Amino acid sequence: MQDILALCDLAIDVIRKKKEIFARLEREPELILTDLFNPSLSHPYYELPFRTVEHSEELGLQRMYYHQVQERLVGIVACYLSDLDSGVKISLKNKNYYPSSCIISFQDYPIVEFDFYRHTFKDLRKEYAENLERTFEYSSKTAKETREEFTKWTKWYSTPALMLDGGGWREKLFFLLQRKRIIAGARSKAEAARARLILDEERAAKSEDKLRKYREVRSELDHKYDFWEGYFVGKLGYSKLN
Repeated sequence: MQDILALCDLAIDVIRKKKEIFARLEREPELILTDLFNPSLSHPYYELPFRTVEHSEELGLQRMYYHQVQERLVGIVACYLSDLDSGVKISLKNKNYYPSSCIISFQDYPIVEFDFYRHTFKDLRKEYAENLERTFEYSSKTAKETREEFTKWTKWYSTPALMLDGGGWREKLFFLLQRKRIIAGARSKAEAARARLILDEERAAKSEDKLRKYREVRSELDHKYDFWEGYFVGKLGYSKLN
């Protein structure tokens, strides 16, 4: 039984030490970013003291969930980091997922992602900018193709003779026999293309506006990134992810 007793003593000691850190968090919130979790563990977010959350009801308390603990910790971290830079917003990357990393954003533009469980830091600017550019390029290309389709069908029903360009006598005969139906079909396709064109041009305009606004604020984002990289990587020793 000595091995079991030793195991219990070790578990009690681990929980006691973690409890001491928890007791200091509101006064020293930076401990959440540095000492609360051990990044050398394969699953630091399921370290022994935190697994007691699963047994909250057995211990006579109201049922607790990992998400609740995570939200409380992030709330404390958000207040602390906002004191360092009041212009940024700190939020969970996925509030419905545990464990979740956090995002630091400015004017709804993501700057960095940090994980206080694994002590990692990631630059989000390039990925976000590339997504905006891809969205703009795709929406512009789609609008251009729809515009060309609309122009083609409009010409065909307004000038039916264009349909016969390059056609042989069979095609011309078929056109003469089915003229009304073919023209009506071209008009219907032109109207459908016009409806799509309105939506496609709106999407292209919105994506262009988003990209323009992002470029306008990019220098400020770069400045803030430098600050947070210096804090997390330089001061706290977080690992920088590619």
